[in-house]
Amino acid sequence: MSEYSITGSKYHESREWKKVRAEYLASIPEPYSCTSCGKPDLAGRDLTVDHIMPGHMGNGEYYYDNNYDNLAILCMRCNSIKKDKVKVGKKRIEWQSEKWY
Repeated sequence: MSEYSITGSKYHESREWKKVRAEYLASIPEPYSCTSCGKPDLAGRDLTVDHIMPGHMGNGEYYYDNNYDNLAILCMRCNSIKKDKVKVGKKRIEWQSEKWY
């Protein structure tokens, strides 16, 4: 797996991401459940693979850490809510928050 991949904002449409996503899903037994809300039996568009530490670093820079320990399965709703935030306990804080510096 590539440790870091530097690309633009269209990364999640790339061949590289589709390959990483497929390999990650193949490494986890089905059925898939959302690691945030627990929604069971995810499939199709509702099954998303999230970068726990977001790839968007600000200022138009993107660094995607594709190691499996930085990936998680989320339902579409939870992934849409999370966006470029990091979950800490029950809170989500902005990636660019001073808490990360």
